[in-house]
Amino acid sequence: MTDATLAIDLGTSNTVAALRRPDGRIEQLLFDGSPVLPSAVFAQDAGTLLVGRDALHAAGAAPERLEPNPKLRIDDGSVLLGAEVDVPELFAAVLRRAAEDADRSTPGDVGTVVLTHPAAWGTRRRQVLVHAAQRAGLPEPHLLAEPIAAAHRHRPDSAAGSGVPLIVYDLGGGTHDVSVVHADRVLASDGLPDTGGLDIDAAILAHLDATYRHRDPDAWTRLRQPASAADQRHQRQLLDQVRTAKELLSRSAQTFVHVPLLDLDAPLGREQLDAIAQPLIDRTVRATRAALATAGLEVPPRAALYLTGGASRMPLVASTLHRALRIPPIVTEQPEFAVAHGALLAVHAGAPHRRPAGRPATARPTPVPGEASDRPTGAPAPQATAAPDSPFHPPPRTDGQDDGQDTRRDDAEGLSVPVGVLVLAGGLFLTFMLVYAADLAWWATILCCLFNLLSAGIVWIAAWALMLRFGRDEARSMRPAAVVAVGYYVVTTIALLVRAS
Repeated sequence: MTDATLAIDLGTSNTVAALRRPDGRIEQLLFDGSPVLPSAVFAQDAGTLLVGRDALHAAGAAPERLEPNPKLRIDDGSVLLGAEVDVPELFAAVLRRAAEDADRSTPGDVGTVVLTHPAAWGTRRRQVLVHAAQRAGLPEPHLLAEPIAAAHRHRPDSAAGSGVPLIVYDLGGGTHDVSVVHADRVLASDGLPDTGGLDIDAAILAHLDATYRHRDPDAWTRLRQPASAADQRHQRQLLDQVRTAKELLSRSAQTFVHVPLLDLDAPLGREQLDAIAQPLIDRTVRATRAALATAGLEVPPRAALYLTGGASRMPLVASTLHRALRIPPIVTEQPEFAVAHGALLAVHAGAPHRRPAGRPATARPTPVPGEASDRPTGAPAPQATAAPDSPFHPPPRTDGQDDGQDTRRDDAEGLSVPVGVLVLAGGLFLTFMLVYAADLAWWATILCCLFNLLSAGIVWIAAWALMLRFGRDEARSMRPAAVVAVGYYVVTTIALLVRAS
């Protein structure tokens, strides 16, 4: 290729772009000297749109005209920023800014553009991305699923060439996605539309609210439910403080959050942050296990686990995954750049389909047969589904997850190992005491057997919880736990009868 190639990873909170020059060198695109461009968009009175740090600065005067996370509005059609703005136009503003900076940094033309998207995005959502590229004046883009791009970035450092799949765990600003990738195929994919860095920020804010609201309830109401432009500015300041504190705690053990209106510097430590974020990270672990089960991988999986997305920098993410999956996650130095860099490697490795010569720029992306419609914002988390051979447009996951199974798994995993051991020991001690009481009378023996049956049920529940705790899934844990309980009951019942005779 004689022209440069531009890859853009439009994220919920930040956008990252990388440029491959004609000589093969890959460079990170800089925006005002920074490799990360805030995805925020601000609508001016004249109708022009500001992007990135310019948008955040302008929002200080008119916060109601700011959309900080356009990607979360993918299903909304349009947003009200003083005036109504189409969502594709918000996307186009971010893409146009990336293209302009790329043109300034390369002497030649940008001939190829690669846009990445979540693996679960269906035809309609991808079409929004294509329309945005057209409005931004970009060449017809190649669309590539984010896990495929990330896999190409990590493949040189992994054993994927020897047949070992890659687990791509992506914890971004607004969503979590996990995919099992092998040979440019997404074998399985799962995720959570409501779990990301922004949700961790919201959990921290809720913790601060619960801790300090008693000092000034009216001020907290203004911060949480701003009714004026001034209060919206204060809320934005507080959210920025929370995000900065969260990021700082990935490198240090203690920091503080300044709370506007209260003139309060609230201390926040690493242990506090871990306790606040743990329920959210546990949800991502369950989604990862579901994807592994769909791909036919047991725990611990024979696969390489890579972390991508800015929110995966939290030490809690790696430690929780290591404990749950029993394989060490591979944490890259800059996880937020993996998708953009991998997209460049993928397009030059021949992974995406090339646009045929003379194909009109208005062509629609090719839909996958049987593909489900996009899931609306706020819909329940999808169930893991296997993906087709094509790495570019894997179908979105099927709506509707077995809530009952999820609840049973949550309840069982909540029993820790010490509690399980104590329950087992208690059941054994109960049976032992009943054996010695059985020589009182024949009715005492029957009573002891009934109590022994109860203790066997306790053993069954405890054994099931322990097996789930150490990585087995629910289906494979039920039968072994039942075998343990039946064996326990038979042995102790025989002992009771021998003692009674």
